[in-house]
Amino acid sequence: MFLKKKARWYISFLIRGTNRWLTSGVKNGIDVYSNCDEVELFNDVNHESLGRLKNSEIIGTHFQWNNVDIKYNVLYAIGYVNGKAVAKDYIILNNLPEAPHFNTLVSNTNEILKPQEGYNYIYRVNSGGADYKDTFGNTWLVDVHKTKDNTWGSKSWTDDFEDLPAFYASQRNTFDAIQGTKDWKLFQDFRYGADKLEYQFPVPDGNYLVELYFNEPWYGTGGGMNCKDWRVFDIAINNDVIEKNLDIWNAVGTNAALKKTYKVSAKNGSLNISFPRTESGQAIISGIAIATLDKNVKPADASPKNIINVSANVDYKLTSWLNISDKQYQDSKVNFTKLPPLVYGADYLRFPNSVKNEVSGSFILKEHSNIYIAIDAKLNEMPKWLNDFKITTDTIQNSKGTLFVVYQKDAKKEEKITFESLKSCPDCDMYTIAVVPKYNMEEQDDRAILKLEAENATTTGLGIKKAFFKKSDYIEFTQNTKNSLTFVVNPGVANIYLMRYRFMNMNDFPVKVRLKIEDANGILLRNDDIEFPIQNKKWKVLNTTSGGFINAGIYKITIESDQMKGLRIESFEFQ
Repeated sequence: MFLKKKARWYISFLIRGTNRWLTSGVKNGIDVYSNCDEVELFNDVNHESLGRLKNSEIIGTHFQWNNVDIKYNVLYAIGYVNGKAVAKDYIILNNLPEAPHFNTLVSNTNEILKPQEGYNYIYRVNSGGADYKDTFGNTWLVDVHKTKDNTWGSKSWTDDFEDLPAFYASQRNTFDAIQGTKDWKLFQDFRYGADKLEYQFPVPDGNYLVELYFNEPWYGTGGGMNCKDWRVFDIAINNDVIEKNLDIWNAVGTNAALKKTYKVSAKNGSLNISFPRTESGQAIISGIAIATLDKNVKPADASPKNIINVSANVDYKLTSWLNISDKQYQDSKVNFTKLPPLVYGADYLRFPNSVKNEVSGSFILKEHSNIYIAIDAKLNEMPKWLNDFKITTDTIQNSKGTLFVVYQKDAKKEEKITFESLKSCPDCDMYTIAVVPKYNMEEQDDRAILKLEAENATTTGLGIKKAFFKKSDYIEFTQNTKNSLTFVVNPGVANIYLMRYRFMNMNDFPVKVRLKIEDANGILLRNDDIEFPIQNKKWKVLNTTSGGFINAGIYKITIESDQMKGLRIESFEFQ
């Protein structure tokens, strides 16, 4: 990260989509936001320049590259002020060939995860992520929700609500490179929260070594910002505060591995790790390891996932925290590149692709759940075992470019679910089964409403004016150029959110725009069209929703089009 005194220069890719393209070739619409004089874009780490662009001096306008040949898996941008490099940002594109200088992003050292000699490590947990094997050959277990006595697991604010799935509780990941380790994946996954976030581990009474691993994935991205004191929190073990005012950014910066080690004593058969106080932001954690000098101590079982009692005639993997870039099959590197919001974070079954015409089996549901099965869109004849499933409008895509249609079934607690082969479609890829618990969080009429005024939003493009009409300040688009309007929201809990635009359409035809909801990692959670109907000289309200559950966190909500002339936006409500 480059820093400059007395000024905060920044640079950031508009969309951080790591699965943006499946193949190399000529690409368009690469957008970078920056307040620098110039930005140069590279298709490697500071190599393979795609050209340097100058700032148009119009506030809110971004830099855009079109018709450029993308060969490698790194887009790397450098911002310049008075000819001096002051900020940088990059994204890694999962499905493209590795850039020649990619290894310059990889740390030369990997000591941070090296086990301490003489210790028996009884627990290793990838907080907010799936099972992961590190470069030392040690397995970090998937983060599970604690639901059963004498098992280990995590607790969160979702435990205060009946039947609310645990994964709605503040789990995220980043796809940026991590400094100080070769094991990026462990630090790219994380959980965040306040005083309700807790991990409970059954252990015999005695002395233990506790290693906690952290990464600051958000504050400071793009360079040029002093983020000291933006995230400050305490850490407690068995309710005793063992670290006060931890500030990850101040210690190591953004996207850099941090390790904290504590020697503690367990009493009453448990080690509980919690975050009782946050001075600013929220607590965040990427990994937990617990060790003892006693070679005879064994770990307790993890609390069970929602898929239990699996029986299958082929190799399979039961895992959790379903996300883009995750492997789809046991026997290949094919990964998910597109997922609908409704399956993020789900427990899912991963089979080998080679057994699609042989597989059969069953499992039991621990909770009342929705079952989702992603079926290759090439399938024409639906097998009988899917008769009680209904087709949805959602789709899934993998890095091969295969499109899957999503089928859904509402299934009861302890119901037995059976699955069989796809013999009627020998060319189809193997399906994926995902399970999401049903929630029972009743809506309230007095839900809090966040109202944001349009004149305070971020806009891009030309012909944008601020004006006043009928007791309301508003923004009007006066030219048909490429325009956008972005509001930033920070929901405190996971839920489906209602969104309202107060608008006036001065045209005699509807105005169609693209609506995008983007999380802090640049993942698009909604990306489709909405339409502002004809409402000449009258303020009206257009209602829409987030389209699915979104976690607590920071989100950009953008409308954009090159045909927005005559559209007035007065305000935006988020409920």
